[in-house]
Amino acid sequence: MDAANAAVKMHVDHLLRQADAYAAKDYATADRIYRESYEHTYDLGGVLAGALFDPKQAAALQAPTWRLQSELGKLLGEHVALVEDMTRAAVTNAPDFAAAGEIVNSNTRDLAAAVDSLFGAAAAEDFQSVWASHIEQLMAYASAAAVQDSIRRDQARANLHDFETRLAAFLESATGKRLSSGALANAFLSHDEMLLRHADAFVAKDYGTAQDIAYETYGHMLELSGQLADAIGATVAARLPVGGAQTGYGGMAGTVKRR
Repeated sequence: MDAANAAVKMHVDHLLRQADAYAAKDYATADRIYRESYEHTYDLGGVLAGALFDPKQAAALQAPTWRLQSELGKLLGEHVALVEDMTRAAVTNAPDFAAAGEIVNSNTRDLAAAVDSLFGAAAAEDFQSVWASHIEQLMAYASAAAVQDSIRRDQARANLHDFETRLAAFLESATGKRLSSGALANAFLSHDEMLLRHADAFVAKDYGTAQDIAYETYGHMLELSGQLADAIGATVAARLPVGGAQTGYGGMAGTVKRR
C-alpha cells in the first residue's frame, strides 16, 4: 500500500510540475517531464497488473516475449502520443514546436537503441534514418495541411509510402521473414493514415474527432507491438545457444551429468 501511494503521488507530482513548466513557457522542461511521467505511468500499469493477477499469471508477465512486447509498446505508443502533440504544435504554429520536435527525436533515439540491442548497430542506423524520414513527412503533411497547400500535402503522403515499404522490408529481413513485408506495409499504411486524419481533424478544429483518432492510433500501435514482439522474440531466440541453464549451458551438460 505504501508503495502504491508513493507511485500515485509521483504521478500527480509529474503532472503538476509539467503544468508549471508549460505555464512558465519552459517547453523543453515540460516535455522532459512528460516523458518521465509517461514512462512512470506505463510501468506502473505493469506493477498493478502483477499485483492484481494470481501468482502464476503474474509470473508469466516476466516472460521475455511479454517483456519485449511491453517495452516495444511503451516506446511505440509514446511515438504516437508525441507525434500527435507535435502535429498540434505544427498546425497551430505553437511556440513549443521546437521542444516537441526534440522530444520526438529523443523517442526515435530510444527506438534505435532498442533495434541496436536486438539486431546490431548497422541495423539501428538504417532504422533511425528511415524512422526519422517518416516523422519528417508527417510534419510536412501537417504543415502543408495547415496552409491548405494540397501539392505539398500530397507529396508528403506519397513520400510516406516509401517509408512504409522500406521499413516493412527491413523488418521482414531482420526477422528472417517471420514477418511479411506486405502485411507490415499495410499496417504502417494504416498507422500513417490515422496520423494524417488526426492532422486533418486538427486543421478543421474538429478536436473531438482528433482525440478519437488519437486513441485509435495508440491502440493500433499496441496491437502492432504484439506482432513485432512475437516475431522478434522468435528471431532472437533462434540465435541463442542450444541447451538448458544447467552447468555448461548445453555444451558440457552431458559430461557434468556423467560425473
